[in-house]
Amino acid sequence: MNSPPPEDKPSFLEDFFPGYFALVMATGIVSLAMHFEDFPLLPHVFLWLNVIFYVVLWGITILRITWFRCALIGDLIHHARGVTFLTTVAGTAVLGGVQFAVLTPFIAVAAGLWMIAVLLWTILIYTFFVAVTVAEPKPSIAVVINGTLFFWATGTRWIPLLVVVGFWRHVVERVPLVYDPQYWSLVFPLGMYTVATFMFANATGMPFLLIIPRMAVYIAMLVWFITFSGMLLKLGNFCSASGRQKPRPRRERIG
Repeated sequence: MNSPPPEDKPSFLEDFFPGYFALVMATGIVSLAMHFEDFPLLPHVFLWLNVIFYVVLWGITILRITWFRCALIGDLIHHARGVTFLTTVAGTAVLGGVQFAVLTPFIAVAAGLWMIAVLLWTILIYTFFVAVTVAEPKPSIAVVINGTLFFWATGTRWIPLLVVVGFWRHVVERVPLVYDPQYWSLVFPLGMYTVATFMFANATGMPFLLIIPRMAVYIAMLVWFITFSGMLLKLGNFCSASGRQKPRPRRERIG
């Protein structure tokens, strides 16, 4: 099959954020949090919604490999964007090892996704570290430190920090609060904190701690729905604008 000419290729694919699998991470962990708190139906709705997200994101990734391979490689070896590819690993593991393993009887699917996650981790982590090690010149610390570091922001002491950072950014610095795909990396630790606290309370025999996940799950759900609404609004605006504007010329990508 012949590749379509440049003007027929969807331009958004070239600049598609490689860390979008944080959407799968966030949806999966919020689904598990709702399951532990005995929410009816919603955990399974989020499961199958997550399957759709996962398939669509892989479809977009395959199209980027096919049509915009240089742009994708440039993202992978970039000091700031490269690390966001690890959301593909985490998203695969959450969908398989968390949702399918806990919410369904399809253990073979869960095991298969876990093996894919291990393979992806092996490929991506070594590719990224080799690339950033040999790349010259090295970027400034401001380029390397960005919102992706919140992927590992779990634990009680991080929740107030997330609130303070958000307050400083949007209230003090008056940065407009608009949807950004990196916000999914802020939803994930909220869901993870809920699940981790639930597991810790039951494992240590301290049921008084269960009041925390009972409240935290609603915060995680609220933030998920707000972020999801922002994503839908941005998608709607993009589709509306795409129907009116002419195709843009291709631009050169700089790693």
